Amino acid sequence: MKNGLKPISLMQNFMQKGSFFKRLFFVLAFVILSSLVFLGLLMMIFVSGFWSRECIESLQSDAISMASFVGSFYESGKLDDLNSPEGENSAILICSALSRLSESSNSTIFICDLEGKPILSKEMLSDDMTEIVSEPSTNGIIVTRELIESIGPEGFGGAGRYSSSIEKYFVGAMPVYSGNSLKAIVIAAQPVGIAFRPYFLSVLYIFLIAAFCALIVGLVSVYIISDSVTKPLNLMSQAIKQYAEGNFAYRLPVRGDDEISTLCASINYMAGALAALEESRRSFVANVSHELKTPMTSIAGFIDGILDGTIDEKNQKHYLRIVSAEVNRLSRLVTSMLNLSKIETGEVQLKPKTFNIGEQVLKAMLTFEKPISDKRINVTGLDKIGSVYVNADEDMIYQVIFNLIDNAVKFTNEGGTISVSIFERNDGIELSVRNTGSYIPKEEIGNIFDRFYKVDKSRSLDAKSAGLGLYIVKSIVEMHGGNIKVTSIKDQYTEFLVFIPSNNTEPLGYN
Repeated sequence: MKNGLKPISLMQNFMQKGSFFKRLFFVLAFVILSSLVFLGLLMMIFVSGFWSRECIESLQSDAISMASFVGSFYESGKLDDLNSPEGENSAILICSALSRLSESSNSTIFICDLEGKPILSKEMLSDDMTEIVSEPSTNGIIVTRELIESIGPEGFGGAGRYSSSIEKYFVGAMPVYSGNSLKAIVIAAQPVGIAFRPYFLSVLYIFLIAAFCALIVGLVSVYIISDSVTKPLNLMSQAIKQYAEGNFAYRLPVRGDDEISTLCASINYMAGALAALEESRRSFVANVSHELKTPMTSIAGFIDGILDGTIDEKNQKHYLRIVSAEVNRLSRLVTSMLNLSKIETGEVQLKPKTFNIGEQVLKAMLTFEKPISDKRINVTGLDKIGSVYVNADEDMIYQVIFNLIDNAVKFTNEGGTISVSIFERNDGIELSVRNTGSYIPKEEIGNIFDRFYKVDKSRSLDAKSAGLGLYIVKSIVEMHGGNIKVTSIKDQYTEFLVFIPSNNTEPLGYN
């Protein structure tokens, strides 16, 4: 019973396969079957041509040997008078030879005169082959004038309809000479159908067995190949459904190093990226929620206190300054989110012009005068910055400088140092912002430019950031055709090095 269930299970498994598998299976099966049919036709054409040549050559060989045999009788004069005892004995010998040769080659062989009339054939002999009992016969073969004229000194070999029926014959013919005198013609003929059919059926039988075995092996191979192609596709489909439902932990098995394995590895990589993005999104939502909730709670509390008289008039100005600071904080957050949205949707178009980037650095540094003073930070390098001109979008480059200095002030330790420098190169300028204090671990350097990413998970140093500043910096720098690099050495410094190429004269977009 188990053996009997295997074909049924295989068929059920086949029927349960998807339409792509079935299409692929039937296409490949059709290709294999067509190839076998094509090869079979080519083989039969080749075999038919080869066999025809062999058959004609065999008939010619028989005709040549019989012509030589009959020629010896003509040369001795024994066939000059067939009615004489000597002529009759010679005719019996020749007819006996014709009978044996015809039976061995399964053909019709006879002797005719120069007009095509039969002279000698095996049908003339009695059953015991001892006497001549009837007239010569050709078994329906007609020796036409065209055939006689085609016979040269070397004989003739070919195929044609040499009978009253539509059946085609292979013919081999050879003239019989006595000295230089042409006496008769030996004709050896064989029906194409009767001769070729057994040979054809034998070859066809062998081919069909081989083709059937090849077809079975091919179909099994096609089934395995089709399954190996569609099975990963089904797994990919399941993976995509899992990702659509939010399960980014699902991974595809990767076996080998072919294109499908590479695609599976790419999908796994995409899943990891999506998981990281989802984690960043959740972190961003939590950060933004916290950033919005804290200042709004403070603003609402202070304003309510002023309105209901809890805060007296003498302290109202102090608390209004706090409210103003919190409003500015909300404004910066909203501005960062709007800039992020514009950059990602490609709405930002740069408006490059030539300006002094050194002035931009000094302007941005003055903005942070109070937090720098509160943390007793030592700023170096400003006195060495001269007039360095660059062709870029002035507002965007200012935002890059502002964000980098803001980041440096935020993470510099109490009494630490911030160093700013600008280097001119042949192909552009380099801006360096270096600060002491906390460093960036190596495993996190590759992530700090991602959206919503924050190195300080505890929020102790980065409490007022939503993790968008460095992402916006990198996006703006790349819009200008430049790049940004980070170097961080523990207990020494962290440096952001920005390169902006020169000759940015055409407005650039970002996609």
